[in-house]
Amino acid sequence: MSGGEYAEMIEIPVSTCEMVVLPKKRKKKNLRKRVIQKVNKSLKNEDNTPIEQVVEPENVKEEEKTEPKKKFSFDIISAQVVAIFVLIVTIMVTNIFWEDSGINTLLKGVFANDAQTEDTREYYEFQAFAPSKASQVEVEKGVMTVSSGGSIYAPCLGVIDEIIEGDGKYTVTISHSDRFKTIIRNADYAYFDVGETVYEAVPVCFSGDSCEVLMYNDNTLLTNYTIADGSIVWQS
Repeated sequence: MSGGEYAEMIEIPVSTCEMVVLPKKRKKKNLRKRVIQKVNKSLKNEDNTPIEQVVEPENVKEEEKTEPKKKFSFDIISAQVVAIFVLIVTIMVTNIFWEDSGINTLLKGVFANDAQTEDTREYYEFQAFAPSKASQVEVEKGVMTVSSGGSIYAPCLGVIDEIIEGDGKYTVTISHSDRFKTIIRNADYAYFDVGETVYEAVPVCFSGDSCEVLMYNDNTLLTNYTIADGSIVWQS
């Protein structure tokens, strides 16, 4: 039924019942999308095949569509290699031109863990004992002579510094400090090796007949002592 027939049926003038059909509103396409679509249609390879098209990202805010900032990539391993190289060069240069520099002092302290502190004790700071339990120990001008055979002891705690063998006899040097040492000569056997610690109560050597024991301080033979009741008495 047309609009006129319907108006005539209800007795309404046709002129007052004209129906106006409004055109549908077209949704405006986003300008950016239209540009992208147009560009995609024109993008083709030389062989007339389509190439990868530009895609408009969805749900992206306008302010977020700015060009992303380039991130500075930093290779950690390369940085470590460069740092080590710089350190080595610095050490070499300072060793040549500045031996007492701060970095050299620091490195010496770090890598000298096994180094012992200097022991500057003098001979008179030690409690020393006779080198033999036998009563026959003679002292003349700083030389102790053990005439009877038997075990020979260190006068006090120390470290074997040197052992020299010749003609079947041994010469043993014992360091008690950096300044004080004892030398045992003409021993027939040595019980310890270089670098080992010796004690006054443990035999260091053995002598079948006689041997000599000398004590030095700063490489000077000590003569200012006597033996009393198995102990060495220092004299001023």
